[in-house]
Amino acid sequence: MNNDFPWPLAVMIICTSAAVFAAGAFIIYQAFATWRAKMSIAREEAYKRLAEQSIQAQQRISQEMELVMTELSQVQKQASEMERLLKSVE
Repeated sequence: MNNDFPWPLAVMIICTSAAVFAAGAFIIYQAFATWRAKMSIAREEAYKRLAEQSIQAQQRISQEMELVMTELSQVQKQASEMERLLKSVE
């Protein structure tokens, strides 16, 4: 058996391989962390748009309810006048 194998070279290759593996794992971890952050931002923006749409819908409903209340008030006045007129005819 030949013992002329350069052990310092083997240690250097092993350390270099470990460093490359660690760097690759770190890069993959950071890529996933970045992806998660982007997804979180997208989700928050979607919630923000949904909240804005909800506010707009509530404002629209409030305006429509005011119109309905005004019209209902007018109908009640007209009904009261018709009831008074019918009572006066009797």
